[in-house]
Amino acid sequence: MADANITGCQGRILSISRKNQELLGGDKPIIPFTKADAADALSKTVYSGVPEYLDILAAERTHGIMHTMKGNRSELVDWKGMFVEEDSYYITIAVTSNEASTAEVKLKFDWTKDPATSIMTALS
Repeated sequence: MADANITGCQGRILSISRKNQELLGGDKPIIPFTKADAADALSKTVYSGVPEYLDILAAERTHGIMHTMKGNRSELVDWKGMFVEEDSYYITIAVTSNEASTAEVKLKFDWTKDPATSIMTALS
């Protein structure tokens, strides 16, 4: 299966936490593959040996963090205040498909409130 193309891939954020506090409250929003406005951004065929990327968030000095999530968002989540603190955030994302096992990646996002100095690193 490792050499097969996988259709219907979808990206999701499973968790965002700061100081051991979950910020998503159980919501699992859909995130687009890059380029977010492409026709296949929400249901992508991933070709063996060809890397694909997810648009997790966008950072801007003036407006701070902008979410790239698609579809409905829970009203119980403080989307505007989620990244208001300069801190380390832990984000778990997943790529799912009916054709393959779910792939999860854990990320650490050190947000300094300045996109030029903030860093996102993969933990797994």
